[in-house]
Amino acid sequence: MVSASAVGTLTYTASSTDIANQPDLLVAKNMGVARAANDAPSPVLLTFDHALSKVAFTLQKGTPACTVKSISLNNVYSSGTYDLANNSWTVSTASTANYTLAVNKAVTGSEGSDISLTSSADNNLLMLVPQTFPAGAVLSVSFTVNGVVKTEDIHPPKTGISVHF
Repeated sequence: MVSASAVGTLTYTASSTDIANQPDLLVAKNMGVARAANDAPSPVLLTFDHALSKVAFTLQKGTPACTVKSISLNNVYSSGTYDLANNSWTVSTASTANYTLAVNKAVTGSEGSDISLTSSADNNLLMLVPQTFPAGAVLSVSFTVNGVVKTEDIHPPKTGISVHF
């Protein structure tokens, strides 16, 4: 949900219950064109930028055969205030949420390229306030391998995350 607060700022809260309808927030700035009050109307050039972080999940090729059931990103900041003049966010550290994406993606183990688990086409991307994950943030991946349901919890920040089967 996006709402205007003070002049030049807006507040955004990423819904944890309606992920498919989280908006992509675009902001625009005037490209330095100064106009006097009595100038004739004319087009104003604007530069648009994405203000939110799009979070998508991908498996590396060569991942063993399994079915990824769901991915949860828990205890991350859910809202913040955007300052249009400075092009910067201030996260609300008092507001955290849990986001769960139903994936149900079968992986054969023989894919020739990385495997996208989330996409715009499936409406299962997260649009979050840019942030450094707080202490206590957890990425949980639930999957089935050889008929056994497993959940792997990963505590960010991590890169090149490995999930053990």
